[in-house]
Amino acid sequence: MTSPENCRTFRALQQKRNLLKALVVLVVFFVLLWAGYYILALTALVLSYVIHELLWSDHIFYDPRQDYSYNLLADNKQLSVIVDDVPQLPAGLNQDDTHVIEVNVKTKITGCFLDPYVDMIVGEGCPSGKQKKSVRQYFERRVDGVRFLNISHLLENSHDKLRLVAHHCSLDSSIHILSFVSPLSAKKKVMVIAPHADDAEIAAFCFYSRHESCVVTLTAGEIEAEYYEPVITNKAEASRLKGRLRAWDSIVVPKWGGVRDGNAMQLGYFCLTLEQMYAQKEVAVRSRTADLGDTRYFRNFNPQKLKSDQDCSPTWKNLVQDLVEMMQCWQPNIIITPHPGMDSHKDHRYATLACLEAYEKSSLSPCCFLLYANHYACTDMFPFGVSGSVASLPPAFDSCSGVKVFSFPADEACQREKLGALTMMHDLNTPIRLKRKIRQVLQHVFLGRDARRYGDDDYFRKAIRHNELFFQVDAEQLKKLIEAGQPEAGGASHQG
Repeated sequence: MTSPENCRTFRALQQKRNLLKALVVLVVFFVLLWAGYYILALTALVLSYVIHELLWSDHIFYDPRQDYSYNLLADNKQLSVIVDDVPQLPAGLNQDDTHVIEVNVKTKITGCFLDPYVDMIVGEGCPSGKQKKSVRQYFERRVDGVRFLNISHLLENSHDKLRLVAHHCSLDSSIHILSFVSPLSAKKKVMVIAPHADDAEIAAFCFYSRHESCVVTLTAGEIEAEYYEPVITNKAEASRLKGRLRAWDSIVVPKWGGVRDGNAMQLGYFCLTLEQMYAQKEVAVRSRTADLGDTRYFRNFNPQKLKSDQDCSPTWKNLVQDLVEMMQCWQPNIIITPHPGMDSHKDHRYATLACLEAYEKSSLSPCCFLLYANHYACTDMFPFGVSGSVASLPPAFDSCSGVKVFSFPADEACQREKLGALTMMHDLNTPIRLKRKIRQVLQHVFLGRDARRYGDDDYFRKAIRHNELFFQVDAEQLKKLIEAGQPEAGGASHQG
């Protein structure tokens, strides 16, 4: 993990550098104006803006010339080599398990300007009738250090040969191959904890749509309702409308993924209040923007009643009891919840604290926890690269409690279904700022990044992938992760 404090420090340094660059540009601009070179001055100003958007606008708040550092509890780890772009894989790799290659990646000159990536190709030179398969994994620009190639879901049998073709970067020949046994050895019942509507779909739509699942959304996500204010001038009413729309999304969209009636619940607590609720567990915390103190307002679409509907009080005690009630009713084998150290959004971190507290109070049999992160403190660009490419291990620099990795495949059909689910989410379809639109166009034209392939919001790029990636832990390991990265101030502004 990388602490929010380290990210803020690095970000502050970046801002100082950007400010210095802006001052230099302005000095040059006014000097040219004073000298009478008006067209040249304007050209220099526009050109400097374009260069900044192409080279220095990426939200990466760490030095990419660092090794990713993990304490991974691999079920099998082998030292191997890459010969003529072909890694020497051990025999008998189980295609249902997760396999990653730990390798040192070094950028080339072009990788300072263009996005480095590796094509992973299977099926070359095989007998006719066997289809060639190719997927791509991207890295950050100027990459130079240990990274992890996710080769899961590529090899169908032990005779398949995998070829790695690096672009704008190079791979060291010495590698480690890490394998993690799948937690899906038997039929599982799944519970997804979503702090806000769309979190479950962004992180785990393909997974939960392929299993017997329930989705529990903790908050209505009613803040940041500016898009609705031109129609509803009263800000509290606009906030309530947005919350109701997202509450509706949290109940209806999971049905698109096959979740049965009654297995999607909206708990109706208020956005960005979980930290305050945790601090004073029996004190009711009202909505910041909707002028509400009653959780039932956003529970109207629920298919069943909860015990806390009787007092409707937005307290931590009621939140935990709601989760205990859902766990006792559903009896999940797998609980999917935000990673308490990697996900920087405060609601996401405290959602997992509430989940663990409820789990300990329930009578559930031992569960497997699959952890996801939709908001990274050190970058909002991960997973890197275009939609449809591979999601692998995210940036992490402070090794702590050991974890396993689980990658779930998302074929093209599932990706299309996930696109439909995300398209139905109201919060992912609000207009983005003009500056962001201009940046998208410039990066598409000059860097080849896909602009608006599925939608303006960057989650359409980040979430629709060749796979969904999780960290697998048990309850004791989750406790250690919480202790190592205790929730603190900070986090992303986007609620999903």
